[in-house]
Amino acid sequence: MTNTNDRSKLIREQFSQWCKPKRGTLNPEIMTNIVWADLVENGYSPHRAHKIYGVGDKQSPGWCFGRFGQSETRLSDGSAIFIGGEHEDHYDEDFYIYNDVIVKSPDGHTSIYGYPKEVFPPTDSHSATLIDGKIYIIGCIGYPEQRNFEDTPVYVLSLDDYSISRFEASGTPPNWLYKHSARFVREENAIYCEGGKIENIEISELVENITTWRLCLTSGVWTAVEKKPWSRWRLIREDGQTNNLYAIGRVVSSERSGRKDKYSEAYKAELIQKDCLHDAAAYQSRYAPPIDHDVVQNDINRCYKISIEGVIVRYEENSLDITVTVEGELPKSVIATLKTHGLAAFSRLEATPYKVVEL
Repeated sequence: MTNTNDRSKLIREQFSQWCKPKRGTLNPEIMTNIVWADLVENGYSPHRAHKIYGVGDKQSPGWCFGRFGQSETRLSDGSAIFIGGEHEDHYDEDFYIYNDVIVKSPDGHTSIYGYPKEVFPPTDSHSATLIDGKIYIIGCIGYPEQRNFEDTPVYVLSLDDYSISRFEASGTPPNWLYKHSARFVREENAIYCEGGKIENIEISELVENITTWRLCLTSGVWTAVEKKPWSRWRLIREDGQTNNLYAIGRVVSSERSGRKDKYSEAYKAELIQKDCLHDAAAYQSRYAPPIDHDVVQNDINRCYKISIEGVIVRYEENSLDITVTVEGELPKSVIATLKTHGLAAFSRLEATPYKVVEL
């Protein structure tokens, strides 16, 4: 049995060979090695791993098991199958989207399988559905250059030999789908996908998926089963510039609390120069249309919800736009009032015209 000191020595000796990610060359290529297995076991970040095992300058991107959008599938024998995922965001030196499969056995053993990206592209924020010894991998974010907005990628991982193959589908696919949920209905031999994000081809924008999609595994046909009767639009500046809502909110919060800081003072100076209002009443009323409503949620991750006639109206605020989603059906006159109020409120706050973009 290898003791701890001998194991650490072996990892240091092989670290330079395995510190960076690698794509496989076979389908699959067994890429299990002591370095990656240790990183899976201990969860070290690339910087931490280099500090412990590396010599010289750190190489980037570094291989890492700490990932976003990685699926985990539990088998009946207690094994866990981890597929793909990404580490950090695009601006980070260690950003990388993986296309591997990692198997953690109940006895603690780790197996790692790699694939050519032509066989299995870098995949993250997908769904993984276990069906009769196979895992169906649907959707992903991926790198910008690999996205085909008229396609929904579907791959099948065979648990017999860990090979991966493309599942060819036809019909009406969801387009570029990710961060969704998937469920298998055995009586229909079909997978249903719901939620997540999807590409709106008409405006070339990623939007919330409000349609339930069905993939029949017998025929390989996609169909749109049900689309929620929701109304959605975005409020954006006509000049296409980022908005100042975060800065306005920071100044309003500072002045209401009486605790000023250098950041809010700097924001205030910028807002004055831009003729933007930082009036608390105007800011607080931006999601208070002149319609009878109840406040359901106020500023949780910059998301605001009100209820009108029992229907939730959700406002999601970010630096580029405000997305308004009516989670149900309301009279056309109410929808028109919501849009008119939003345009007026934000145009006044920022002293610049806003426009409505339908989704």
